[in-house]
Amino acid sequence: MDFRLPAEITAKLAELDAFIEAEIKPLERENMQFFDHRREHARTDWDNDGRPRPEWRALISEMERRAYDMFKQINNFGGVIKAIEAGYFQREIAESAFRYQREIDQQKRIIVGVNEYQMNEPIAIPILQMDPDGERKQNARLAELRQTRDNERVGVTLSALREAARGTANTMPFILDAVKAYATLQEITDVFRDVFGVYQEPVIV
Repeated sequence: MDFRLPAEITAKLAELDAFIEAEIKPLERENMQFFDHRREHARTDWDNDGRPRPEWRALISEMERRAYDMFKQINNFGGVIKAIEAGYFQREIAESAFRYQREIDQQKRIIVGVNEYQMNEPIAIPILQMDPDGERKQNARLAELRQTRDNERVGVTLSALREAARGTANTMPFILDAVKAYATLQEITDVFRDVFGVYQEPVIV
């Protein structure tokens, strides 16, 4: 029995081997040099007694100080909810993102492949292609479901869910009842939108 691979597969494997030798192996060598360098420096990161060196301990202390300062600011707002309403977290995240991007742009923070060690050849990013007929099929299945289910039972379960949401009851059993009656996700979430409204995040400048 002939177990030889077809010629086109053999050719593809040869191309793959050439690519690995030309592109991957040099990267592996660079990575090994980098980690050897880091291991050499790591030996000097610790004192003889096994504790981090003083400069590292100073950084740890500074990190703790900043964390407790942030906790204090949150308490000054009156807690997390008040801080959210005042836009504290949104503002902190936006400022942090701005500092991060500025460090990348100024090459103070190196990101491999972004601001250092970029590949010169164009990169082809595969885009997920959805089945254009998928929407039609799903709409047809949804229409069939609404025709064949017990719509009266669906209405009863959604009404019960609405009453539970307006009170203090655990809504999970009512959600499960609606699911068992084949209420759709849209119908269930519409109940909560009717009761609680839709959250609009405030714009903080």
